[in-house]
Amino acid sequence: GMGANQAKGVLGGSTQAVTLHVRAQLPDTMLLKLRQILDAHPGGYAVYFLIDEADGQRRIKSSARIAFNDGVTRELEALLGRNTVKPVV
Repeated sequence: GMGANQAKGVLGGSTQAVTLHVRAQLPDTMLLKLRQILDAHPGGYAVYFLIDEADGQRRIKSSARIAFNDGVTRELEALLGRNTVKPVV
């Protein structure tokens, strides 16, 4: 099979990042849960929040760096909703 380094090569050398699409006002309980998920999966992907606001969308870089895979995506989308988690291309 392919080693991790080979797989990285296939993805190209671009910055690895993931965007989480969130509503403007997330309740504290959800923010806490989100934080817990991010903390539980440390890795090499930068995390951006795409926030819906009255006058459009705002993108904020968070300090989190996570591992990005199907499991993490499922956990995050269970919390934030379907199709809210996108790799940044």
